[in-house]
Amino acid sequence: MNDSLQALLKGAIDYAGAFPPASLGPEQAAQNYFQYRAAPDAWMLGRLVCPATELPALARIIEQQMQSSGGNDGWAVAAVLSGGATSAEWRTTLADDLRAVGDFPLPAKVDAVEVALPDSLTRATSYGELRELLGPLLDELAGAAPPAATIFIESPPAAEAVRGDLICWTVKYLGEHQKQKALPAGKMAFKLRTGGITAQPFLSSVELARAICVLRDAGVSWKATAGLHHPLPHYDVALGAYAAGFVNLLSAAVMAGVHHLPDFEVQLIVEDESAASFQFGLPEFRWNGLSATLEQVESVRRRSLLSFGSCSFDEPRNDLRVLGWL
Repeated sequence: MNDSLQALLKGAIDYAGAFPPASLGPEQAAQNYFQYRAAPDAWMLGRLVCPATELPALARIIEQQMQSSGGNDGWAVAAVLSGGATSAEWRTTLADDLRAVGDFPLPAKVDAVEVALPDSLTRATSYGELRELLGPLLDELAGAAPPAATIFIESPPAAEAVRGDLICWTVKYLGEHQKQKALPAGKMAFKLRTGGITAQPFLSSVELARAICVLRDAGVSWKATAGLHHPLPHYDVALGAYAAGFVNLLSAAVMAGVHHLPDFEVQLIVEDESAASFQFGLPEFRWNGLSATLEQVESVRRRSLLSFGSCSFDEPRNDLRVLGWL
């Protein structure tokens, strides 16, 4: 395994075993995470993703695990807040969920919270209208969330005809809001849902490329989630949808950031199904004719695409081995 692959994938996989399609209970998901942290491939592992409503149970599980292992292994947790269909419901669950986050004990810590915006925001028909709806929610969230936690904002589910605009408007305003409020860089980030358990949520390569470029231009850090179990794109017969590859997504973010590529060139990286196109040779990473140094890869990972969520840790690393990359 070489340095450029490690730079691309270090800490990249947020383990979300509690979420579909795995849908494990909190105890099983936590036990899996504990085992993964002790594995040789643990360098790829990021946070444990947990529903905020399950944090009390998770705290007890972590305490038991640390007592039995005889030490503190510094668990990092991302809490997924419940959200709500309306702004009023969203605010109510926000208060309850953040109370659970605040009660979560150290040395385990919640250093990220993730929340989908209310469904009511889908009625916005322009950027200006979205700003009016979104501004107060971001102010409330930034004021209530733990000061040291990264806040990942997700656009609500929307019809295919409007979701691309909704994603881009939300990203643009996140960048503006962060500057206007003088928030620390990376405090407010974006969560890009790339797939799901049905075909409808899967973003096309055109939508993914557009989102990657908008995120880059707005200077907004982000994570991806859903449908990213495999390194390269593939057609999921059961769902009837093309699923993006996580190596493609990370590579597209890196090359878009380093070379300031336009949408259509980023789309080519997102769509590339050939393992031969991705070259992890020292001292740089290459995709076809483009290259990025280790320092450039690490820089983009720190400030742009931070991680991706997967309900499996085994599938990504097993596929990487099959390709000969691990």
